[in-house]
Amino acid sequence: MLFKLSKPVSSTAPHIQCDEEGEILKAFFETEIQEDTALAKHLLNMCMETKNSQSELSGNLYNILIIKDNFTVENLFDETEIFSHDKAFLIKTLKQWLSLMDQN
Repeated sequence: MLFKLSKPVSSTAPHIQCDEEGEILKAFFETEIQEDTALAKHLLNMCMETKNSQSELSGNLYNILIIKDNFTVENLFDETEIFSHDKAFLIKTLKQWLSLMDQN
């Protein structure tokens, strides 16, 4: 799966380049996280938490469910829009996103 973050010159938010498989995760970042570093850090902390085997966060359009070593992003209004992957991928993506936001 292609999912690449980069820092555009003309924007404060990282640019996301992805293939079709990553479109739902891209939409989650663009609609729920946007430029909110506090939310991104909270989500990263949820991923790093070892005491809870399950965490959930609902936004305006998407819900994210973290269960053990995996996560699932679901559109709240379209049950066909679901993206699942391993939690390590989300942790890596959030860290990279936060790093790019810190460059402002």
